[in-house]
Parts: sequence; structure tokens; C-alpha cells
Amino acid sequence: MEDAIQRLSAVGFRAAEFCGTYLDELSSRANSLESARRLRSLCDEKKLALPQAHGPDLPFASNDDSERDNACATVESLFPLLEILGVRTLVLHPGQPEEPQAENLADLMPWTVSWNDCLRLNAESFQRLSGGSGNFEIRIALENLIDGKNPGRRIFGAYPVDLEMLFAEVSELGLNLDTAHAHSQHLDLPVLIHHFGQRLYGLHVSDNHGEFYDKHLVPGKGTINWSKVITALKDVGYKGDFHMELPDEWGGSIEATTRAAHEAYHAAVNLLEGKWS
Repeated sequence: MEDAIQRLSAVGFRAAEFCGTYLDELSSRANSLESARRLRSLCDEKKLALPQAHGPDLPFASNDDSERDNACATVESLFPLLEILGVRTLVLHPGQPEEPQAENLADLMPWTVSWNDCLRLNAESFQRLSGGSGNFEIRIALENLIDGKNPGRRIFGAYPVDLEMLFAEVSELGLNLDTAHAHSQHLDLPVLIHHFGQRLYGLHVSDNHGEFYDKHLVPGKGTINWSKVITALKDVGYKGDFHMELPDEWGGSIEATTRAAHEAYHAAVNLLEGKWS
């Protein structure tokens, strides 16, 4: 993670999301708080902020009370580390129902008892987490997800109504809009941005061709209309960060990932200057 910070700074980035893999690594170190302080010092030296982090994917909607309690406790244990790093937004995935929703997505009823339980249990977990995160001035943003990865299941959080109902239960929550996820769901990105407005806490920015999986393409290489997306962000007065999800970010060589970082940086600059494809 120290090497990544130096490389991102050298590319030109001035902010980055602290990814879940690095968060796991940091929290597992013997003296994690001291490691976090050294990492923060390095960030300050390199003028690279870490305003956002991606937390672990945990069973926040488990029917087992102890599993749900452990999931919340795991996230709560990260708050002191995140505070040291300067993180102000923690991105999490909503928990999922434990029972398959339908044999085929086409047969799915719009709402089920299991779905109601999922909403209620998620609300309980995120109400607890929001209460604790406020003590560290950290807000929680839920990421919109994708259906289709698991055939025969509807994914809670893949459609706006799921998150909207959860936000109605937990007023402190916001949305981390993943542009590629929304495009995979064939959702209208400008409409989503206008609808959630001030509850838009963060972005995961990448492109695709509308497939039901992540490709993390550089904006302009897929079919998202970036002109409309940027205009919508300006319309709602979005002041947050523009976090690019890099191609080749997992499993690639250092050289390939560094090239991808350069490409993503220039794509972000072009987008924000109105030079979109």
C-alpha cells in the first residue's frame, strides 16, 4: 500500500479510495494504529489524501444475530484506523437475503417476505454503524450492486428502490454511485444522480458496454454517455471525489497497473474539463 500511494502520487492523483484489500492488510498488522499513522504521514508527504475507503463485504442482513453483530463489530473496529487516515466516507455493500429469490430472474416476484427481512436487518445493522461512525465524523455510503452475477438471485441494492427504502429507515446513509454497476443494470445514470442529489456521497467511475459484470473500462471505452453524467453531477452541485476504478487493478503487473493509472488519470482530467468521448 505504501508503494501504491507513491505511484499514484507520481501519476498526478491527489486523492484515492483506500481499497478493501489494503484495509484488511492494515487492520491485520500487529500495531495497526501506528502503521496507520505512518501511512498518513506518507500521504501528507506525497500530498495524496485518502478521503474514502471501501469496507469489507459482510453479512449485515444475516438471520443469525451473532453473525450480524460480528459484522458490525468488524466495521466498528476499523473506525479508529480510518480516522487516522483521514477517511470521511466509508463505502459498504448492503447485506443479502439468505434464501434464493427465484429459480429464474424472470419469475421473481417484486417483493417477498425474505426481501422485507433483508431490508429490516440491513436497517438495524446500518443504524448501529451510522451511530458509531458519527463519533469519528465518518459517513457511510452504500454502493449500488449488480444482478446477474449469481443466476437465480435478485441482488439487494441493484435497483434504486432497494437503497431508497433503506435510506428511509436510516437517514444518515448515502449512496456511492458505481457508474458501471448502474449501466449494467440499464439504469439511467443522470436520472439516478438527479434523484439522489445530496445523498450522493461518492463515486466509483468506470465504463462498460452494459454487460452484467464489471470490466472497469476507462471512461469513453464503453457506452456510458459521460456528457450527460458530468452535466447531471454539476446540476446537483456534487462536490465529492471522482474515484476511478482502474482497469487491470487486480492481478496485473506493476507496470500494467501503473500504465492503467496514467490512462485513468488523463481520462478523469478530460471528463472534468468537458473533453469527453
